Amino acid sequence: MRTVSLTICLLAAFLLSADVLAAVSRGNFKDAAHPGKCVINADTILSEGETKTDSNCQLISCHANGDASFSSCGVKGAPDPCKIGDKKYPKAEYPKCCINVLHCPDGDKEL
Repeated sequence: MRTVSLTICLLAAFLLSADVLAAVSRGNFKDAAHPGKCVINADTILSEGETKTDSNCQLISCHANGDASFSSCGVKGAPDPCKIGDKKYPKAEYPKCCINVLHCPDGDKEL
């Protein structure tokens, strides 16, 4: 029952928050050659507490013991008759790089 209540509360919080953009995944990136760091790849080695926006507009966060989280832009939908366009700020830091152009009959907007 406790798990069900927690799930319902988290779902309600998600649905009531207009600013929730991210899809989050986690993994362990511990490497004996780099103690206390997250070794994502040869070019991305982060210290605990450090974050970086990668070229795919994901926020990589390094946590204790080599654990890392990846926050992406998530899924977006456009109301009819609008269409989602390209990223408006593709070189910006996360989450600004997640903003798309929304093409609508009454003019372009940000999504």
